[in-house]
Amino acid sequence: MFKHEKKSVKNEIERLSPWYSTIELYPGVFTSGHMLRNIALTRELIRRCEVKGLRCLDIGAMEAVATILLKRRGAADVIAVDGDNRAHKMPLLKSAYEVDFQYFGNIALHNTLDFLLNKSRLEAVGGRPYRFGFDLIVLSGVLYHVYSPVHVLATARSCLRKGGLMIIETAAVNDPGFTMQYNFTGDKYIYDWTDTWFISAPLLDYFCRFFRMEPLDCVYLPQENRGFRNLIRLGVVCRAVDSEPAADNESIMGKSTWNYDHNSIVRYDLTEGNEKEPVPYHRNTKELVLRDDIKTCDIYKTINSGSPFPVTEDRLILKLHDKC
Repeated sequence: MFKHEKKSVKNEIERLSPWYSTIELYPGVFTSGHMLRNIALTRELIRRCEVKGLRCLDIGAMEAVATILLKRRGAADVIAVDGDNRAHKMPLLKSAYEVDFQYFGNIALHNTLDFLLNKSRLEAVGGRPYRFGFDLIVLSGVLYHVYSPVHVLATARSCLRKGGLMIIETAAVNDPGFTMQYNFTGDKYIYDWTDTWFISAPLLDYFCRFFRMEPLDCVYLPQENRGFRNLIRLGVVCRAVDSEPAADNESIMGKSTWNYDHNSIVRYDLTEGNEKEPVPYHRNTKELVLRDDIKTCDIYKTINSGSPFPVTEDRLILKLHDKC
């Protein structure tokens, strides 16, 4: 009902403050959230995916901006989970954007996989066919907040069916080394207290392939200096595949999966039997650099041979008419 009553919407916005994102909830009435440039990367990569009829998962959904856009683009079912709990905002958001989705707050990252598995099993008991594995997963603005990006990537990959797509957006480092930069440099912090690791572009590329995902495309934005060089926001799209896409000089990649704890952090078996056609994706081949041997997107070379993604102010705000 709020979308038809301007005063009620304004009162609800105030009651539900603070807001993380800037979202239009009535024509000309916006929340007082941030206007973060990195959201433009996630939105662009969602726009390049054909999501109609898909089952999607938004991990670290915050105020469900990506969730809403997925539904607006025709996703059949979207589940949003977050370690925080913003469930009290969801009725207002759903009403304003005339979409329905499932939102679950207070879901810690290390509990996400078990939560989703149990949810699917309970639905099967209730009469719905048991089907685990999502067609598309959004993991936006999460990796640099966590203590172990490797474990979070493994959790997300365990939920992605073969042929499905994963959109990853994170603060990263544009450096040729296979490194992760800690938030503290010895004399200063790069970001705020909620942030931990900034992964280099080549290492993110490697980790994606290590977890049986084929990098398809990427976009990036330079970040303000913050006293640390080469800081960027990086968006990547990967497709889940059967095995590790390893280059000729990476023969040890497959052997590394023999490590005793490998199967304790990633579970490819959970989505077996849920294989379907690959989710269509329309990548920007104009600036894409492919590896010579395995033909996957070379993330580091692509961002260093192309231009930053052009961001306009309207891509930083979710507006009522937006569908991507």
